[in-house]
Amino acid sequence: GGDKDFTALAMRRDGKVTLPEIPRPPSTFDIPIPRHELFNLRVNRSPLARHRPFALVVTSIGCPFGCVFCVAGAVAYRWRSLQGVLAELESLKALGIREIMFNDPTLTVSKKRMMDLCREMEAREMRFSWVCNAHLTTLDDELAAAMKKAGCHTVMIGVESGQEEILAATEKNITREKALA
Repeated sequence: GGDKDFTALAMRRDGKVTLPEIPRPPSTFDIPIPRHELFNLRVNRSPLARHRPFALVVTSIGCPFGCVFCVAGAVAYRWRSLQGVLAELESLKALGIREIMFNDPTLTVSKKRMMDLCREMEAREMRFSWVCNAHLTTLDDELAAAMKKAGCHTVMIGVESGQEEILAATEKNITREKALA
């Protein structure tokens, strides 16, 4: 075949590099509600889970932060619709799940999205306890309070180091002062 067979490859011809034109996927996506009921969730164990049974929920893929050591930033950040996430949470509530482990690389990328999720979880009386990952620059007192009110008990934040030189090398765009605050 010709060059058209390799539309996703960068090619070098006569010293010139030709990059493919790959359309960027849409920012939002939906998936069917995962079939959590097919698994024996009562045997799941995690040192972070305060209650059992618990389930993992993914509300986004990729990460917009470019931390040099992390592969999540290599994938374009995309998020599920709030309606899709809430439908999954409702199904987990119906299954008797008590704990959610949000398995997103960075759940807190969008403050508005998080505030909406927390408000809906509270309004729907979901009463989950939950855990998530966050980037230090995405948190503030208002969001932390809303997350706690919605059942969050643990937020994992990768600080990586207390030395400014190492923090700068990770390209996390955080400082020791911000981490201590």
